[in-house]
Amino acid sequence: MTKTATIKKISIIDETLSKLPSGTLLKSFTKCYLSTYSERSLKSRVSAEHAEFIQDRYHFFIDAIKKGRQTRIFIPEKKNLRIHNKHVLEFVCPDARFLLATIEALFKEEDLSITRMLHPIMAVEKNSKGELTNISLPIEGANLVSVSYIEFEDNTKKVDIEDLKKKIDLHMTATLSANNAMPALLDKMTGIKSLISKQSFNLTEPKEEWMNLIDWLKTYNFTFLGYANYSISHKKNETTVSLDKKSGMGIMDPNVTTQYLKDLPECLTDHVKEMAGSPSPFVFDTIQFTSPTHRFENIMRLSFKIPDKNNKVTEHIFLGILKRSSLLAKNLETPLIHLKIKTIFKTKNMLPGSYNFNQIIRLFTTIPKFELFRTPTKELIHLAEDLLSITNPNDIYCFHRNITETHEFPIVIVVPPSIFTRKNKSKILNYIQSIVPHYSIETIEIPGEQFCRLHIYLKLKKDTELKFSYSEVETKLKELLKPWEERLKEVLAQKFSPGKGKALYTRYTQAFPEHYRLRRSPDENFNEDR
Repeated sequence: MTKTATIKKISIIDETLSKLPSGTLLKSFTKCYLSTYSERSLKSRVSAEHAEFIQDRYHFFIDAIKKGRQTRIFIPEKKNLRIHNKHVLEFVCPDARFLLATIEALFKEEDLSITRMLHPIMAVEKNSKGELTNISLPIEGANLVSVSYIEFEDNTKKVDIEDLKKKIDLHMTATLSANNAMPALLDKMTGIKSLISKQSFNLTEPKEEWMNLIDWLKTYNFTFLGYANYSISHKKNETTVSLDKKSGMGIMDPNVTTQYLKDLPECLTDHVKEMAGSPSPFVFDTIQFTSPTHRFENIMRLSFKIPDKNNKVTEHIFLGILKRSSLLAKNLETPLIHLKIKTIFKTKNMLPGSYNFNQIIRLFTTIPKFELFRTPTKELIHLAEDLLSITNPNDIYCFHRNITETHEFPIVIVVPPSIFTRKNKSKILNYIQSIVPHYSIETIEIPGEQFCRLHIYLKLKKDTELKFSYSEVETKLKELLKPWEERLKEVLAQKFSPGKGKALYTRYTQAFPEHYRLRRSPDENFNEDR
């Protein structure tokens, strides 16, 4: 900001202060609030408007400080034409990382358009009686408070305001709980790393890789949301897992799970039971529970089974999500992942700089890191083979693997970018779900320049008998996704020389009426109509 702009801002703020009633705290609040405005924002309203607006915010702020936290949604008075037909969300609470990002994610999910957002952060001081004594600009280490004001429009006209309030309360509580637990979570992780360094484990990767992963996650690559531990006992053919509720921190804190995230402990326990028979004592995977904070995607669990001197096994579980910044880290420089990719290179004899070598780097760069972390090396090798077997990037492919020990059926669908639309993705998922009996599904979308993919994981019941033909799936998906004319062109190209096929396509492409195309595919009627 230029010196002139700064002087103008100060002048507007001073003029606004002159319109306010006397009071040190009110004036301090006003300075902090308006200091976050740009010169343009300050000039968009006259000082009297600023003064009236600030006083409303201040009264709400004072009331919230007394209560510790406060949220409200209201419809402004009709006299205020600037925000006619809009709602306002206002909240004051302890500041926390990703607090505003969480509210933005919720509004996006609810199809609510934010039209104005103000979010000053202030440092507050109280005396021994808990009375507010000072308000100032934020500094590190101070008692920081988020003072947010959001104007929004309901695009659907169907949002239940009371229901929205409950959702905001849930997401805000989860965010604050995770933020408050952060120092303890990081300390716990450091302690687990120390325990790992002192013991031997039956691992497919060097132990040091997991220790490096812990450091990598702690260094701006992972948002830790919670922790809990389980006691694991094996008797004959039975495995028992028991959650220590008192160990819960962050979003696993009993105060949070009891009132807000009631299904989380059960979901996590089910996953622990599923993975109890895993040969690896360390697991980095996702669970079928959406993060209540930051980004609404499946939570990741990083777990370590560590025995004590009496051979009693405790599974330490950290919950969180990968940060966007982790995507910037190269796969060949990321713990665990770099070993998996190097194993692919070695197993498939890919020389550095060769086409296949570079292609694997390109294709795996588009895969979300959590998918690379959780997928066994053997399965990634199969995936690499499948993707490299694609000879026509304009065609549709289906690849699948055997059902896993946890009764999961993995499928990969590959389609050209031109038809990788929301509508077509829905068609693919609806079709796959109609032919595979399942009780839950997870889908990962992977766009790309050459071709795009859907990684689909279907959870099956134990005794499910599955008949699945990838060729039948490919044929059906081509019928569902590709235009009739394009499929006709492909059939003619397969049956005739390029010149004759092109000539026949030009001659007959418009000769088939719509009702005929709906009843017959180009392939099944080719001999009849040529």
